[in-house]
Amino acid sequence: MAVYRSAKGKTINMDTLTTRNEKVRAVGNMRVNARGDMVDSNNNIIVPATKRVQNAYTNASFESDNNVSTNPIPAQKTASQLVPDELSKVPTIQEEEPDLTPEEKELFEEVDSEAKEVVTKKGTK
Repeated sequence: MAVYRSAKGKTINMDTLTTRNEKVRAVGNMRVNARGDMVDSNNNIIVPATKRVQNAYTNASFESDNNVSTNPIPAQKTASQLVPDELSKVPTIQEEEPDLTPEEKELFEEVDSEAKEVVTKKGTK
């Protein structure tokens, strides 16, 4: 690392600072020291950082490149390239009538007729 000079003119060697404090518990909730070793409540090393990294690499599943397709994705047709037959095959959305009980149908018709009356009364004013 580098040697820095403070505002008061003191020189600070970052290498010696980090090596001097690498066993000190880090601030946070990960329960590690400054090096990355897992530590217990008494700052005793449980799992060293090198072992944690080694476990991460051995447990990682790397996908093989054999499943990657080299064929390009086929281009979509633009509207100008569509033939009239293909235009007629465009799916349409059809609304389905909900299954209503006879009481619900009667209530729906009653509300619908009242709404029509309100609209006609507003239109005549």
